[in-house]
Amino acid sequence: MGWLSSGSSDTNESSVTGKSVAVLKETGSHIIAGTLNLAGTLDVQVMRLVHENLLAQITALVKQARLLRSPMQDLSDLLSAVILPTAAVSVCVASLVWVLVGRFVHHESATLSAVDAIAILVVSCPCAISLAVCFTFAIPLFLFLLVFTLDFLCSVITYCYVGCYLGWHM
Repeated sequence: MGWLSSGSSDTNESSVTGKSVAVLKETGSHIIAGTLNLAGTLDVQVMRLVHENLLAQITALVKQARLLRSPMQDLSDLLSAVILPTAAVSVCVASLVWVLVGRFVHHESATLSAVDAIAILVVSCPCAISLAVCFTFAIPLFLFLLVFTLDFLCSVITYCYVGCYLGWHM
């Protein structure tokens, strides 16, 4: 914050006011910290130090607001920490019971029982869809890595077997 001791110019105070409209400043006008001089020469008498000006105060308030958490955020974190594992465990138990009942009581095929279990999972736990997306990518990746590892191990075993048969020393 300061005041204009000499000079005259159009200024842009958008860093504080949010309006990018040019404001005419003449001798004796107040100047806000962070004001851009658009044209002309200004001689400004500073009234506050850098860490005491309006822009510094706004920055400090924003930093303070970032560090604070509202009680609703804490409550939602607590609820999600309790509800998600509870829902996942209850859905897994219900699906397992459904598969066992379908398989051994109703004598359904394993495929039909699995479809019923997946239906329970999707209906009772909205997070199941997001889990399904993860599994959609994770299972093929796991299978690819498994096949790659088995292929590599088979190649090493074959190399060692052929090497020992031919009398190679390793």
